[in-house]
Amino acid sequence: MSRSANFPSTLCSVAEQVYFSALDRGWGANDDAGLVRLWTSEPVSNITSKLSDSEKEAALKLVVDLLTGIHLVSAAEAISLAQHVGIPLPQLYELACDAAGGSAMFKQAGTKMIDILDGRDAGEGRVLGGYAEALKIAVDKAQEIKCPVYLGSAALNALLATGPGLSLKGLLEGYSVK
Repeated sequence: MSRSANFPSTLCSVAEQVYFSALDRGWGANDDAGLVRLWTSEPVSNITSKLSDSEKEAALKLVVDLLTGIHLVSAAEAISLAQHVGIPLPQLYELACDAAGGSAMFKQAGTKMIDILDGRDAGEGRVLGGYAEALKIAVDKAQEIKCPVYLGSAALNALLATGPGLSLKGLLEGYSVK
C-alpha cells in the first residue's frame, strides 16, 4: 500500500524483502516462524547455549534493545503512513494498541508521535539518544558475529538520519513526503 501512496516505508520494505528471500527458498507454505531458517539450518529446538547466566543476560539485553529500536521506528513509520493516507490518528492508535500482538513501543511512543504530527507538541529534545545508542551497540554486536539484522540496521539508519538532535520530530520528518 505504501508504494501506491508514494510513501517511503523503509522497514516494511526491508521486512518484505526478507520474506521474499524465504519464498525464494521454497518456504512459502510455512508460517513466518520458518523464516528463522535464513539464520540457521538447525531446528530451533536443537539450538543449545554454552553461555553463562551473565552472558545470557547480556545477550538478552541486546535482543531487547534491538527489538525496542525496531518497534520505535516501526511506530513512527506506521503513524506517518496513516497520516499520509488520511487515517484518523487517534483511531489508528486505539486499534493498534487493542490489537493482538500490539507493540509496547507503539503504545508508549505513539501518543507523543501523534501529538507532534497534530502540532500539539514540538517534538524537540534528544529523546532518541538512548534508543539509538542501545540499537547501535546491538547492531555492532550482530556485525561482529556476522549475523544479519536487516530491520535493526534499517531502524538504526532511520534514527541516525534524524541528525544530531535525535528527536521524535526528526524521526517523523524522515517519513514526510513533500
